[in-house]
Amino acid sequence: MISIYPNPVNYELTVKIPELAEGDNASISLFGQGGQLLYRTDKATAINRVSFSEFTPGIYYMIIEVGENKVEWKVVKE
Repeated sequence: MISIYPNPVNYELTVKIPELAEGDNASISLFGQGGQLLYRTDKATAINRVSFSEFTPGIYYMIIEVGENKVEWKVVKE
């Protein structure tokens, strides 16, 4: 089960993907309220850290894709 914390976030968000097996393709994308892509990695690992220190307070949207599965999260930046 994928988990993200802390949410709300101040500086750094941790994304855990414990089911990620060796050779699995996983990506993390972060979007602003206007839909603009702010961060993306196609090389997600079991534990990932995403810096929010440069972002203004507000609501952001994260999409985590593992193989054919896709999970969407709402992240609040304080």
